[in-house]
Amino acid sequence: MSDRPKKSRRGNNEGSIRERKDRGNWEAQISVGGKRVTKTFETRTAALKWVRDMQNQVEAGLTSDGSRLTVGEALDKWLENGKDSWQPKTYARYSEVVWLHILPYVKPRQKVIDFRPEHVDVILNAAKEKKLGVRTQKYTLSTLHKFFAYLVERRIITNNPAGAGFKIKYDSPTRPTWTRDQTHVFLRTAEGSWHEHLYYLALVTGMREGELLGLLWSDVGLDETNGFISIKHQLQWLDHPKEGESRYI
Repeated sequence: MSDRPKKSRRGNNEGSIRERKDRGNWEAQISVGGKRVTKTFETRTAALKWVRDMQNQVEAGLTSDGSRLTVGEALDKWLENGKDSWQPKTYARYSEVVWLHILPYVKPRQKVIDFRPEHVDVILNAAKEKKLGVRTQKYTLSTLHKFFAYLVERRIITNNPAGAGFKIKYDSPTRPTWTRDQTHVFLRTAEGSWHEHLYYLALVTGMREGELLGLLWSDVGLDETNGFISIKHQLQWLDHPKEGESRYI
């Protein structure tokens, strides 16, 4: 059916559409939490579809914040909310992904309510085109999922556009391992070096670099019969894209 230049209205609580002949488009409105939300469309069909979609979301619990909040504003709030509850490294990593790999591919006035799986595709395709590593691509998708889950939990939106149907293939590389003889050669070569004992500790415990460098004397017991190492700290390099200088923590 072709779009007719016909004026159509719905009840105030249900929403309404009208043709704007002066602008050559259609204007749709709906009440969310007592506030009117307006959006314009090229066709009457698109305007009607938006009203129906909004009605469904209002019935599912959509708030007025969800109808007005932009993705950029919501991301700022999410990061600010998590700053005191996340580990510093986690906060820095989420912030890096948001500022470098998400926001550059979101329109400035993009509303969270209008964000769709196809917008997630745009962000993920951009990551592929930039030849980002698979781990970074997966982390970008994970960040989007956590962000929108946060909005759903607070009933700002009613569904997670990054919630399902996205898969990033990751073929874990086969990593070579040393033989016993190669390990002995390495340790003999390291004898007398500044890091000799660090290398030995890494080989016999499997501790990660940050755990090794974060050890304190209070975490180590040197008793001959009951010696122990407690992993309680990590040394991490904190590099935040917007806040302060890079530093170890």
